Amino acid sequence: TPTTGTPTTGTPTTGTPTTGTPTIGTPTTGVSFARDVAPIMIEKCANCHPQYASYSSTRNNFDNIKRRVEAGTMPPSGQLPQATIQILTGWSTGQFEP
Repeated sequence: TPTTGTPTTGTPTTGTPTTGTPTIGTPTTGVSFARDVAPIMIEKCANCHPQYASYSSTRNNFDNIKRRVEAGTMPPSGQLPQATIQILTGWSTGQFEP
């Protein structure tokens, strides 16, 4: 079955995992800030919002972040891929694991 994984480049992809490709947010592992969300926030948000590199700031502002990302108004460079949005949503569904 298809899963979401991170190749060595750090870009989320979907597909059948191969040896050495860690999974992101699988039902077994959950979605964590450190492993899954922080890399997205650092790459896509922290240039303009450096506070979003931290767990507490991202957690405290998550409703606004989610609303803007889902509406496609953030990041200004263009809408995030659906797989990336699902990772962010999965983090909130999983009770914001650190």
